[in-house]
Amino acid sequence: MGKSDDDPYLLAYSSFSFELRAVRELNRVLSKSIQTFKKEHEAKMMKKLSNLPAAKQNEVMKINRQSVDFLKTKGSFDYTSEEEIEAITSNYFINSLLLPERFSSFARNMSLVYVIVEFESFLKQLLEVTFKQRPETLTCYKKSLTFEDLLNCENLESAKQEIVDKEISDVINEGIKGQAKYFDKTFCISMEKNVDWDRFTERFYRRNTLVHNEGIADKAYRKATGCRKKNVSLKVSEKYLNETIDLFEMMADNLSNDLSKKFIIN
Repeated sequence: MGKSDDDPYLLAYSSFSFELRAVRELNRVLSKSIQTFKKEHEAKMMKKLSNLPAAKQNEVMKINRQSVDFLKTKGSFDYTSEEEIEAITSNYFINSLLLPERFSSFARNMSLVYVIVEFESFLKQLLEVTFKQRPETLTCYKKSLTFEDLLNCENLESAKQEIVDKEISDVINEGIKGQAKYFDKTFCISMEKNVDWDRFTERFYRRNTLVHNEGIADKAYRKATGCRKKNVSLKVSEKYLNETIDLFEMMADNLSNDLSKKFIIN
């Protein structure tokens, strides 16, 4: 980023960048742990399998292969009435197939949610810094307090802070496109030029579907992104998450640089 250590915009960027790094490393470590979990249960299965006659071993392996195909194609697989075989195959299905995939998808989904939460926190910090640097930027919106609000303020400074808090809250509640319009209109800074804007904003709409619609592309998502398919299950793959982190890193770096050049560097 190339600014002095006492630059408040640099401090905000550094804090957000650290959170992005934490998300990336967490998923890397979790991926290894999940693979270890899977291998441990497969080893236990193989140990139990070795004590079975060859015919039963073959039946177990056949059902296990069908289990893998079932998860890929939603086809069918054989059931068995033999408790010994059923115990081994069901444990394999749950511990070696279902749970590892569930662990991975849950971690990536929540990582996307967390990245956006932290980005909004980053924007709040940028706005807080900017209003302190240039309080006149608030005047064009003519924020006001009710008489009740004023009674709750201890002094003029607390009244000013109340106005700042209201402004920041309103901006964050506008959503990513409203936030971009605000930065453009208020500071003459374009967020849209900093990254591939369509790919960047899609992350926010995908987050919304994960939180509010179980990850199924709804009308709001399709309208916002141009997706034409209905009832699409929106995944967060490892590649998608890493690309998300890269996009948000670039946006944060460029945005904090733009604000610093405008309000800090003479």
